[in-house]
Amino acid sequence: MIAMQTLRVCLDANIPCILWGPDGEGKTSAILAEAKARGWHCFFLIGSNLDPTDIGGIPAIIDGEVSRLPVALAIREAKRLGDLGEHVIIFLDEGNTAAPAVQATQLTLVQEGLAGDVQLSKKYTHYVMAANPPEIAVNASDFQPPTCTRMVHIDWKLDFEVWKNGMLSGEWAPLAQASTVAAFLDRRRGAFRQDPSREFINKPRATPRTWTNLACLLDSAVKSGAPRDVVHTLACGTVGDGMGTEFMGFWEMRESIPAPDEILSQAGTIGFPERGDLCYLMFSSVGAYVSENPTVDNWEKAWGLVARTKDTEHFDKAALCAQVMARLLSQDSGKHLRKHLPKEAGVFASMFRELGALKGSK
Repeated sequence: MIAMQTLRVCLDANIPCILWGPDGEGKTSAILAEAKARGWHCFFLIGSNLDPTDIGGIPAIIDGEVSRLPVALAIREAKRLGDLGEHVIIFLDEGNTAAPAVQATQLTLVQEGLAGDVQLSKKYTHYVMAANPPEIAVNASDFQPPTCTRMVHIDWKLDFEVWKNGMLSGEWAPLAQASTVAAFLDRRRGAFRQDPSREFINKPRATPRTWTNLACLLDSAVKSGAPRDVVHTLACGTVGDGMGTEFMGFWEMRESIPAPDEILSQAGTIGFPERGDLCYLMFSSVGAYVSENPTVDNWEKAWGLVARTKDTEHFDKAALCAQVMARLLSQDSGKHLRKHLPKEAGVFASMFRELGALKGSK
């Protein structure tokens, strides 16, 4: 994703940037993931929820001198950590919908590193803003030309493959349902997002964020034994009636395929469903099952299963399962599997290299 790579360069160079994109495109998730990957701290401030004193400060007497001290705990903590030599990302969301007085304090913080009269570390504090395009933002104001030149502007639209990788990592949503949602969208890319047009006023719609939310809701529904009508209502209330109903048709097909442990017990002989959507479901369920039950036996049988799809029409469906399993090698729960990489996994060698999953494996 070019936008993500651009963001990383801005953080490396410590040049403020602003992410322009509609809601639900994973801006917050991306910042959190990047901060975690770097081992940096990350604090969020929502422009529409701020008071001017949160960043601009209130008068206080320090050593006999009157000084303006910021109210927001995030700013004070960022100051403390930066002075200790620890990197901090301050993420200012909804930057163009803040009240004018708040926006002025935000821009002073981003441009000068000043919160009231407090100077934050210029070396260790990094700033990222985010804003919805003016045509869809509520009560948005424009940034004036002199302000615009102080930031790198990045058009942000979450790439499907980046979103899918996040889902299959198991960090964004419970893997069993995350892989099912990813499998549905892998074959139905047009359902990934709907633009925020007027027809969706007061209505849910499909976005990367709402699909992620749906996976979390499905996991809770399954664990609580919620009836079908409740699950259907959850789907439609999260991604909209049309998309929700279409997804439910896919989700309910799970009953048409054997349980993952049964599939693995016949890994060398079981037939693959002719229907592509059922094949997606079969492999996504196996991938999630092995990830949650990473025994050597399950691991080897699953690789034997997916390797059987080489040079067949089912190969792309099996790749989803292979991707989930490949990630195990870089996780604590799967480190013991590095010594048991079967020859069948070589069919997906390029995927391993792309994920960097073979580093340190034997």
